[in-house]
Amino acid sequence: MKYTVQLKPTLKIEAFEEKRDNTALIYIQNKEGRNTTNQCRVEVRLNKDALLGFGKSLIRYAYEREKIGGPLQMHPIRPKDIMQTLGLVLHPESVEVIIGENLDKTIDAYLHENGNTNGL
Repeated sequence: MKYTVQLKPTLKIEAFEEKRDNTALIYIQNKEGRNTTNQCRVEVRLNKDALLGFGKSLIRYAYEREKIGGPLQMHPIRPKDIMQTLGLVLHPESVEVIIGENLDKTIDAYLHENGNTNGL
């Protein structure tokens, strides 16, 4: 199966920019499952090959999510065990990463729910 994506530079406003529905929600849980997002920050470091592999895999996931279903769990590798998810091999010191697609609101709706009525 071959995926071809043409990314031409554009000066016009894209549909997702106009609708403001290109949102991401990131939160962090400790090992007990409690949300610790406010005490943490997220830092993602990828080399060039990881960026390309991750990007291509996310595009595939976006188009095939009905077949794949559910969130994708990425586990750090153990010694003598190489397993990649979404084109990435997590470093042994990394934490488990869960990626899912189920945000159906615009960024303005999320901001309004959290008391920010000014928007971006």
